[in-house]
Amino acid sequence: MKRRRAILGTVKGKFRICRVQSLQSHAGPGEPGGIFLAGGWREVDEILDRWYEGGMDPQEQLVLYFKIRSGEEFFLLRYLSYFERWQVLEAPEP
Repeated sequence: MKRRRAILGTVKGKFRICRVQSLQSHAGPGEPGGIFLAGGWREVDEILDRWYEGGMDPQEQLVLYFKIRSGEEFFLLRYLSYFERWQVLEAPEP
């Protein structure tokens, strides 16, 4: 988990709320299939990485992360289970 936090700590910018198209499941949101940015939907071409924080410890809320590629651009998506919200951050290339 320390490695993941180190990666996120090097990314400049702020996460912003976004709309994500995903398959809902009984355990939470499914994999992202589309993301609404700049007034239009973008298809998720590839999920490059995924990880989570919290969840096992009742003091920490579950946060899901997905590093995705849409066309030639890369994004970090995170799902905040407590708020049931998706957020996006434009990410540097892998």
